[in-house]
Amino acid sequence: MVKKIVLVGSSSAGKSTLRKWFFEGENIFKLLENPLEPTISYENKSYRFIQELYVFDLAGQEVDRWFGNQQEIFDESEVIINVIDARSAPKIITDYITKALPLQSSRVKDADIFFLIHKVDLIDTFQQDKITKALNELKRKINEQEGVSFKWYFTSIKPSYLVSTINAFADIFKISGLDREAKLNIKLVRLNTELFQTLSEKHEVSMENLSLLLKGTYSKIQSLVTSYKDSGLLETKEKNGVIFVSLTKRGESYYEQVIKSIELLFKEELHEKISEEVPFEEKIQIPSYWIYGIMISDSNGRTLLIAETSDNSLKSILNRANNPQFDLELIPMFLNAMSKFAEEINVKNLSSFQIQGGNLQMSSLSRGNITFTVFSNPEFKIELVQDEITAIFDEFFNNNLKYINEFEKSGNATPFMEFIPEIREKIELVIKNYVKILKEISYFSFDEVKRLYDELSHVNEDKLTLEEQLKIKSLKVKLLETILKENAKEFLAIEEDIRSCIK
Repeated sequence: MVKKIVLVGSSSAGKSTLRKWFFEGENIFKLLENPLEPTISYENKSYRFIQELYVFDLAGQEVDRWFGNQQEIFDESEVIINVIDARSAPKIITDYITKALPLQSSRVKDADIFFLIHKVDLIDTFQQDKITKALNELKRKINEQEGVSFKWYFTSIKPSYLVSTINAFADIFKISGLDREAKLNIKLVRLNTELFQTLSEKHEVSMENLSLLLKGTYSKIQSLVTSYKDSGLLETKEKNGVIFVSLTKRGESYYEQVIKSIELLFKEELHEKISEEVPFEEKIQIPSYWIYGIMISDSNGRTLLIAETSDNSLKSILNRANNPQFDLELIPMFLNAMSKFAEEINVKNLSSFQIQGGNLQMSSLSRGNITFTVFSNPEFKIELVQDEITAIFDEFFNNNLKYINEFEKSGNATPFMEFIPEIREKIELVIKNYVKILKEISYFSFDEVKRLYDELSHVNEDKLTLEEQLKIKSLKVKLLETILKENAKEFLAIEEDIRSCIK
């Protein structure tokens, strides 16, 4: 699924320069010495950066147009990055945010909105302090009046500010879920729980009012309702041309048995599962510290198999509410709704999606109508052992096609029970390899990676061939990807090339 990013802001704020530096690996010194021509109307560029991205770079001199009769330019955006010239007076900056924030958040309710106070190198610390004070006061005021907040950052592509600018983009990508391919924004997960909570409290709500109450677009709410309606958890009725939604009896039970527990996964800090008395070196060797369990289900939300890495390791994590009605086998309905709703899984092909909150990480692979979900510690870097986990799924799927076909007809999951010990053993081997990899990259530091990026940016490209210049551009983009993904394994794969260019 292609994600849309919009860059918008006043003229000469540096939007196009940021885009060419970040997504294209352009040399920062060339960009600083040779300012780009102003953008006319807008530029729409496609980039393969962690995932497929469309970046819309809107002309600053036409900002009144984007905030006026052509607001549809923001439609379907995942991320809106507002770029404001740091040389502007604090009041001009706060006035811009006061205008942009409500306009953009009401137009694209699910978008993550950020503000970059760019070219900070051109103002002194006294002016930075004035801007910081004004923005903090604005955040307080908006939070009190509207109950919302916003994120802002000082940025610059000048060498002395480059690392802090990289950190800003890393934060933006992480918050918006763009730091992993097929990673679902946590807002989409919360929308599920809020939908059931709202219907449980109000019993029957029109689709229009649901969109307003949940602050989601009508099309997304409709998609979510359709998914749960297909599962028999919601029902719709038409009254005088208006569609109303309510929980079925099964949906009411589902809310009590599953959703109430899931709500807590994204609200609280996870309590330590394993005793603090266990030394860290021993703790990381325990499979259930990293992976709580595996769940295999079908596209109808039915469970084939649940393999917990230790007794109740998965149930105890998912049922944080200690809900006596909690039913672990109903979790696949939630996963199925997530995959359909976000349009991240095409059930005809091998695909994947990931959900990560402060308390839990869920990573799914899908093949045919079968989904394989790993429930893990949020700190578990699944990409380090992605191939091994995919191999476990492939082997299970390919070796059990007969049972899977029978299950689709009968719903009888009994034949799969004998595979639970085998899957547990394979997960233990995956964790052993994972810990080994962790030790191998223990010297790795992203501060060092950022320092290497800075060195790579200082390479004098004028003395290089066109082919060498393109290689450096490509390496800079790849290096930024590894920083945003925090993927040490990918960095190690390109480290030698980077160091050879720096010499």
